[in-house]
Amino acid sequence: MTKTRGFSLIELMITIAVAAIILALAAPAFTDTISKKRVSAETSDLLGDLALARSESLTRGARVVLCPSNTGTGCTSTAWNLGRIIFVDTDPNGTVDTGETILRVGAPLDAASALTVSGGSVDRISYLPSGAISDDSRNALTVCRSGYKGRSVAINPMGQIHVTQTSSTCS
Repeated sequence: MTKTRGFSLIELMITIAVAAIILALAAPAFTDTISKKRVSAETSDLLGDLALARSESLTRGARVVLCPSNTGTGCTSTAWNLGRIIFVDTDPNGTVDTGETILRVGAPLDAASALTVSGGSVDRISYLPSGAISDDSRNALTVCRSGYKGRSVAINPMGQIHVTQTSSTCS
């Protein structure tokens, strides 16, 4: 009697069925993990931009502004999630003028994410040469993704940042 090696068709079909069931159970959890990590990554990008703006204001001894921009060349009155810029505001008027340096252009957030600003001026965050923020920049920023808890970023008057998870899910 000769021994044959390999799988029978029935064994192969059972193995594929078990693998499909395991994947079907794991896919929603994996999607959930990816969405949570996107909120975390987008919050980290925002923290990096805030840290850069504060650091540059201290280093250059000049006002540095973070504002929404969908063009990458100047502040625009668009939603923060469409992109942002950081620039040195040598004549503290809050707009990019000739000769002022744009330090960073931030990419738009993922389409399912949102960045909202509440309190103070919602169209810019201005760091003074001391590293503190201007009075009209006392903001709370929230990075959200529909159906998930977001992250709230608070900036105190000295320009320091505190991050907390929101208590409710984003809509």
